[in-house]
Amino acid sequence: MSEILIRFFIGGAVVSAFVNVSDLLKPKSFAGLFGAAPSVALATLGLTAAREGASYAATEARSMMVRSTSNAPAARANVQAASSCPYEFVDDPSTQ
Repeated sequence: MSEILIRFFIGGAVVSAFVNVSDLLKPKSFAGLFGAAPSVALATLGLTAAREGASYAATEARSMMVRSTSNAPAARANVQAASSCPYEFVDDPSTQ
Protein backbone atom coordinates (compact mmCIF):
# COMPACT_ATOMS: atom_id res chain seq x y z
CA MET A 1 0.00 0.00 0.00
CA SER A 2 1.41 3.38 -0.88
CA GLU A 3 2.44 5.91 1.74
CA ILE A 4 -0.28 8.33 0.61
CA LEU A 5 -3.04 5.79 1.31
CA ILE A 6 -1.59 4.93 4.70
CA ARG A 7 -1.37 8.63 5.58
CA PHE A 8 -4.96 9.08 4.39
CA PHE A 9 -6.34 6.29 6.59
CA ILE A 10 -4.29 7.18 9.67
CA GLY A 11 -5.15 10.86 9.28
CA GLY A 12 -8.86 10.13 8.84
CA ALA A 13 -9.02 7.92 11.90
CA VAL A 14 -7.18 10.40 14.09
CA VAL A 15 -9.24 13.35 12.79
CA SER A 16 -12.39 11.47 13.73
CA ALA A 17 -11.07 10.75 17.21
CA PHE A 18 -9.98 14.35 17.84
CA VAL A 19 -13.26 15.78 16.52
CA ASN A 20 -15.24 13.48 18.82
CA VAL A 21 -13.18 14.64 21.80
CA SER A 22 -13.33 18.31 20.79
CA ASP A 23 -17.13 18.15 20.53
CA LEU A 24 -17.05 18.33 24.31
CA LEU A 25 -15.37 21.75 24.17
CA LYS A 26 -16.98 25.15 23.77
CA PRO A 27 -17.09 26.90 21.30
CA LYS A 28 -17.61 24.32 18.59
CA SER A 29 -15.29 26.21 16.24
CA PHE A 30 -12.36 24.54 18.03
CA ALA A 31 -13.42 21.16 16.64
CA GLY A 32 -11.78 21.78 13.28
CA LEU A 33 -8.64 23.21 14.81
CA PHE A 34 -8.16 20.35 17.23
CA GLY A 35 -9.13 17.80 14.59
CA ALA A 36 -6.86 18.67 11.70
CA ALA A 37 -3.47 19.70 13.06
CA PRO A 38 -2.86 16.91 15.59
CA SER A 39 -4.02 14.21 13.21
CA VAL A 40 -1.65 15.31 10.47
CA ALA A 41 1.21 15.51 12.97
CA LEU A 42 0.48 12.06 14.42
CA ALA A 43 0.14 10.45 11.00
CA THR A 44 3.42 12.02 9.92
CA LEU A 45 5.18 10.91 13.10
CA GLY A 46 3.88 7.36 12.74
CA LEU A 47 5.09 7.08 9.18
CA THR A 48 8.41 8.70 10.06
CA ALA A 49 8.96 6.24 12.91
CA ALA A 50 8.18 3.32 10.63
CA ARG A 51 10.45 4.56 7.86
CA GLU A 52 13.33 6.33 9.61
CA GLY A 53 13.28 4.89 13.14
CA ALA A 54 12.21 6.05 16.59
CA SER A 55 15.21 8.31 17.17
CA TYR A 56 14.55 10.34 14.04
CA ALA A 57 10.82 10.52 14.84
CA ALA A 58 11.62 11.76 18.36
CA THR A 59 13.69 14.58 16.88
CA GLU A 60 10.81 15.47 14.57
CA ALA A 61 8.37 15.42 17.50
CA ARG A 62 10.54 17.83 19.49
CA SER A 63 10.75 20.10 16.46
CA MET A 64 6.96 20.07 16.14
CA MET A 65 6.60 21.08 19.79
CA VAL A 66 9.02 23.98 19.40
CA ARG A 67 7.22 25.18 16.27
CA SER A 68 3.85 24.97 17.99
CA THR A 69 5.01 27.15 20.88
CA SER A 70 6.29 29.73 18.42
CA ASN A 71 2.74 30.05 17.07
CA ALA A 72 1.51 31.64 20.32
CA PRO A 73 3.12 35.06 19.72
CA ALA A 74 1.84 35.06 16.15
CA ALA A 75 -1.68 34.26 17.34
CA ARG A 76 -1.52 37.06 19.90
CA ALA A 77 -0.38 39.52 17.23
CA ASN A 78 -3.27 38.45 15.00
CA VAL A 79 -5.79 38.95 17.81
CA GLN A 80 -4.42 42.40 18.54
CA ALA A 81 -4.48 43.35 14.87
CA ALA A 82 -8.05 42.14 14.48
CA SER A 83 -9.22 43.94 17.61
CA SER A 84 -7.78 47.23 16.38
CA CYS A 85 -9.31 46.84 12.92
CA PRO A 86 -11.78 49.64 12.10
CA TYR A 87 -14.16 47.19 10.41
CA GLU A 88 -16.88 45.29 12.22
CA PHE A 89 -16.92 41.56 11.63
CA VAL A 90 -20.29 39.83 11.76
CA ASP A 91 -20.41 36.06 12.15
CA ASP A 92 -24.04 35.59 11.18
CA PRO A 93 -25.43 37.67 8.30
CA SER A 94 -29.00 37.01 9.46
CA THR A 95 -28.40 39.13 12.60
CA GLN A 96 -27.87 42.32 10.58
